[in-house]
Amino acid sequence: MFAPEVVAEAFAACRSIAIPTQLRARLRADGRDLIGRFRSLAPERPAVPIQLWTLRRIGVTTCVVLAVLVTAVAVYAYARLAGLV
Repeated sequence: MFAPEVVAEAFAACRSIAIPTQLRARLRADGRDLIGRFRSLAPERPAVPIQLWTLRRIGVTTCVVLAVLVTAVAVYAYARLAGLV
C-alpha cells in the first residue's frame, strides 16, 4: 500500500503516465478521465521541476566540457611526446 504522499509525489514528478499504447487507446475510448480522477484523489503538491537549466547546471556542464577538452589535449600532447602520434 502506497502512502498518499508517495502517490502525490509521483504525480507531481511526471506530466504523463508510462503505459502501453493499447491501454492508452482504451482509456481514451472509455471516455472517463481516470488519470485526472487519480490525480484528484492524491494530495496536492507543487510540480517537481525536472531538468531545468539553471546557472549551476550551465556552470557544471561548462566545467565538464572544459575538463574533457583539457584532458584530450593533454593525452594528445603526451602521445606526441612519446612518439605514438
